[in-house]
Amino acid sequence: MAEATESKQRGVKREDPPPRPVEQTANRGFLEGADPTKHYVWVSEVNDPTINVGFYKSQGYKVAQYDPSEARPSLGYQEFQQGDPIKSMGMVLMECPLEHKLDLDRKGQARANEIEETIRNRDVDPLSPEERRVFRGITSVRTEQDNRKRWQF
Repeated sequence: MAEATESKQRGVKREDPPPRPVEQTANRGFLEGADPTKHYVWVSEVNDPTINVGFYKSQGYKVAQYDPSEARPSLGYQEFQQGDPIKSMGMVLMECPLEHKLDLDRKGQARANEIEETIRNRDVDPLSPEERRVFRGITSVRTEQDNRKRWQF
């Protein structure tokens, strides 16, 4: 049986793999000729079920089409023809008016505030009938110091 030897070093030295090129590149962030009245976002063309081109279209964005006098990527550039969708490094550029983006942000912040108030004002966590069946009477006990109205988010 091998004896354990004491070492003055603590832990194991990390040997991280070298960074992949995609992690080092400031890709998709730089646009030349961007219109200051529009909000731009790069969206992956991979079929992600949550954040995809369809999601952004439902939010009022449209796929940006190439026009030499308008926005174009400064990295990963390829030759585009007039009206082509702007794509770079597996991403497609989408745009919407800046006022629309600010409206989306206001609505999102209002919804987040509603959720916080719901959490703060609830005295007892209501259980659904399914949860009551699963927990079979097991509930959490709140102490006097547990005051949700004082919670800071």
